[in-house]
Amino acid sequence: MNCLKVDFWDIHEMANQIASVVQNDPLRDTLVENARQEYIRLSWDGASDKIVNMYNRHAVGVSA
Repeated sequence: MNCLKVDFWDIHEMANQIASVVQNDPLRDTLVENARQEYIRLSWDGASDKIVNMYNRHAVGVSA
């Protein structure tokens, strides 16, 4: 988990979630670390590698 989800219109629950993160150090640390890991996993290098691999798989046998 790298975020807390709440209904956009439920401002009281949103305030509760924000307060929870501010008051709960282990929760905050978990959210920060998981977000950092997600950031590392979602890199342009990884995305471009996937696109090149897909292109290469589908371009096999296609001549110009």
